[in-house]
Amino acid sequence: MRIVSTLIYGCFFIVSFNSFALGKLGHQIVCDIAFQQLTLPTQHKVDVLLGGLTKETRIRINQYNYADTSSKITLGKACTWPDAVKNEPQFKSLKPWHYVNVNRTQKKVTASSCQKDCITQAIPFHENILATSQQPNEKVKALMFLGHWLGDIHQPMHVSFASDFGGNKTQVIGKDIRCKSMHWLWDECLLSNQTSKKKLDGQKQVLIGKLSQISEENKSRWQNTSVFDWANESLEIARKATTKYCHQHKNECQIIKQQPIVIDQAYLAKHGELINQRVQQAAIRLAHRLETLL
Repeated sequence: MRIVSTLIYGCFFIVSFNSFALGKLGHQIVCDIAFQQLTLPTQHKVDVLLGGLTKETRIRINQYNYADTSSKITLGKACTWPDAVKNEPQFKSLKPWHYVNVNRTQKKVTASSCQKDCITQAIPFHENILATSQQPNEKVKALMFLGHWLGDIHQPMHVSFASDFGGNKTQVIGKDIRCKSMHWLWDECLLSNQTSKKKLDGQKQVLIGKLSQISEENKSRWQNTSVFDWANESLEIARKATTKYCHQHKNECQIIKQQPIVIDQAYLAKHGELINQRVQQAAIRLAHRLETLL
C-alpha cells in the first residue's frame, strides 16, 4: 500500500510540473488586456500576423482553449500556444524558458543568475525576432512566445527555486480550492476563485471587466522597467513570509516542512489582489513592448 501511495504521490507532481504554467485563464487575460491597450495600427499588425497562422495551428490553439476550432484566434488565445505545444519534440527543449531558478539564498535576479535557457533570456530573444524578422511565420511565433513569457515572468512561482520545482512540490489545501500545489494555486486558483463562473470564457469575461481599467499613473510607472525588474518583483513575492511558499532561516528561504499549507479566505483575498496586479503589469508591459517592436 505504501508503494502504491508513493507512486500516486510521485505521479501527481510529475503531472503538476509538466502541466501548469500561468494557466489558460491568466495568459488570456494578460494578452487580451494588452491588445486593448494597443493603438489601432498596432492592433491591425497583430491581427494580420495572427491571421497568417496555419489552419493546423489555429485548430490546435482553439482546441487547447476549449473553443470552436473555426473561431477567430485572438491574441489572448494565441498566448497559450507555447503551453499547447511544449510537449511536442521540436519544442521540448524550450520548457526551461518558462521560468528561472535561483539559489535559496538569492534575493536578486541578475544576468548571471541564468547563463542559458530561462525566461530572462527568452524575452529579449523573441523581442529581437519580432522586431527584425522578415518571415511572417517566425514573427507570429515570436509574438505568441513573447506574450506567453510576459505572463509567466509575472507569476512568482516562475521565479523561484529548483528544489521544489517552483512550488509544484509544495502542497496546499483549502476549502473550495481545487489547486493542490503552491505553483498551481498561483497559476490558476487565485484568479479563478474570484468568480463563480465555471467555464473559461465566463471567468475571462468577468476578470477582464474587473482588471482592464488601469490608471495612467500606473501605466507610466510600470512601462519603464526591465526584464530583471519584472523577475525581481516576482522573486520578492515568492520570498515573502505572507506568501507561505518558504520561510527565512539564516538568509535562506527554506522549504516549509509542515505541509499541506492551509490556504484560507484571507489568503485568497490578499493574494488574489496581488496576482491581479501582476496580470495588469504584464499586460501593460507587453503592450508597451509591442508598440515598440511592431
